[in-house]
Amino acid sequence: MSIAFLTIGLILALGGLGTFIYFLKDFIIEEETLVISRKNLLKWIICLGAFAIGAAFLSSATNTWGGEEGWQMDAGHAALAVSGALLWAAMGLTFWGSFALNYYKKGLSAQDYKIIRIVMYLSFVLSIIFFLVFAEGVAPYLSYPLYNGIAIGGDNNIISFTTPKSSVSGGLHIAFYAVCILTGVVLVYFICDHEFYKHYGQHGLLLPVCVIGFACGILGARIWYVVGNWTVDGFDKNPLKIFEIWTGGLTIIGGAVFGMIGGIITFWFSKKLKREDLRWGLDVIIPTILIAQAFGRWGNFFNCEVHGNAVYLNEGWQWLPTWISNNMHFSSTAATLGPDKIYVPLFLIEALANIAGYFVIRFFFLGFLGKYLAKGDGLGLYFIWYGVVRIIMEPMRYGAYNMGESGSFSIWGSLSYIIIGVVAIGGFELWRYLEIRKAKQDHGV
Repeated sequence: MSIAFLTIGLILALGGLGTFIYFLKDFIIEEETLVISRKNLLKWIICLGAFAIGAAFLSSATNTWGGEEGWQMDAGHAALAVSGALLWAAMGLTFWGSFALNYYKKGLSAQDYKIIRIVMYLSFVLSIIFFLVFAEGVAPYLSYPLYNGIAIGGDNNIISFTTPKSSVSGGLHIAFYAVCILTGVVLVYFICDHEFYKHYGQHGLLLPVCVIGFACGILGARIWYVVGNWTVDGFDKNPLKIFEIWTGGLTIIGGAVFGMIGGIITFWFSKKLKREDLRWGLDVIIPTILIAQAFGRWGNFFNCEVHGNAVYLNEGWQWLPTWISNNMHFSSTAATLGPDKIYVPLFLIEALANIAGYFVIRFFFLGFLGKYLAKGDGLGLYFIWYGVVRIIMEPMRYGAYNMGESGSFSIWGSLSYIIIGVVAIGGFELWRYLEIRKAKQDHGV
């Protein structure tokens, strides 16, 4: 039965996804088609349905795989898993379809774009909800700690999975931590690319800024970590360890600063971007970094790292999804906890705070209050927001993840973020004042 479910699921899911992409791409590149017709909607809905039903069959295949030695899910959890997979797939593909229409289809009416954006935001929220439904169904049947990577060709196996408690030697390793970071970077790029497209009328202008900024960010994240843990991790005794980045040791605080410096320099010397647009570009790009950081924190979840101290589940943490709380029994540097205790999921708290920060800065400060702010203030607001978030969270962090001999290096780094933010806003406000005064002088006012 499971093989039949798997076959049907793959045919429907891949067929639905492929035809959906084909029809959507054809509609987007067709410059003469400026109205979403009922025919187009019907084709997209049929493809969505096929993809969603395929996902449900794949979930059923997983539930029945292995016969008596398999999961053997009870009816309640099986219903959650199958229905969650179906609706999660439908809403997820709806989100990406509406995202593509909103950001890449030219010439639609303002009303159409408004509806598309409503569908995009609503489907995004619903896809998260239905994913949680699916995950709650399968959570009791998963093995913990969850996988944190895939190894191809390691230990003479074609494909094998790694966990924070296991490893595979040799072969190609794909760490979920890296996948989370890259996913965040790609999403941020597309969001910012659309804003620049509306301004310049051309896609892809930010690609060099993104690539160089990301490379500088990785370099800065490593440098900041090495400086903070110079004696703690033994870099002073063996400087060659500085280059062993694959063993871990990156910090967001350093990565963001160096990434911004590299991106700003690339922007300034770009032949396709206008230097006078730099401050406007900072307002577009910098707040979205919070989204990338939110995705990156999920890498810490899979690695069972950078968590808080141990607490009892019944001390206000019962709201956590089962698969998260089950994984938070484990730590990469501390003892495994019993079923009644977990390590505080700081990754989740910070991820939610970062997402909230993006919307507050982008739509409240730069949107609703934008006329009262100077261009570039988005950079300062980012530093203040993230600095406050980190300075609140640092005392909650498990001791092994505090940087520096006294464990205070990250706190000072967070404080420096707040100071940088305040100074940056002051500088941009002074810049605006001088521009206004010069304009008045030029007009003899």
